[in-house]
Amino acid sequence: MVGPFGFCRGGWKGQHNIHQCKNMEEGVLCDYEENYFIAPCMLHEKTPQKIICPKPDPQIENSSVLCYVFVEKFLPTPIFHRLIAACIARWPIATHKKENQIFCGCCVFQLGQNHKLTIHVREHVIFVRVARKGIKDKTLSPKLYIEVRELITTMLNNITGNLGQNLKFEYCIRCPG
Repeated sequence: MVGPFGFCRGGWKGQHNIHQCKNMEEGVLCDYEENYFIAPCMLHEKTPQKIICPKPDPQIENSSVLCYVFVEKFLPTPIFHRLIAACIARWPIATHKKENQIFCGCCVFQLGQNHKLTIHVREHVIFVRVARKGIKDKTLSPKLYIEVRELITTMLNNITGNLGQNLKFEYCIRCPG
């Protein structure tokens, strides 16, 4: 379950501001079953450039970037935060050197053993990319990419609809490179 935005009083623990809190209050993004919450206003660490624009690596294959463009060139920050919270409820946050890969405006999720999903925001565009590592068969199966696109689109439709916002968005593909 994802709760509304705001603040939390109670015990703060964890890294990268993914915390556990004994006193859940209205105003935080939380999952009571997993006993975590995320306070987006506490994410101050900038996203490393290598996550947003990865260098070519023969061991990693990146998908094209799926862009969700908000038509009126306006994207309220809470919509992106709620998208990240919905994704956290769906997929585990990826780690690198035991550090959670969640930053201000970006989060990386682990999709199985070999795939990672990166979602970041800039102005009124949400960027989504899937990377695959270490698979010898170079034939990409579009099934995972289609599933991710459908899930993210559904999440955004639900989020904008639940907020009573009439925010229209379109998605398009931006080729890597």
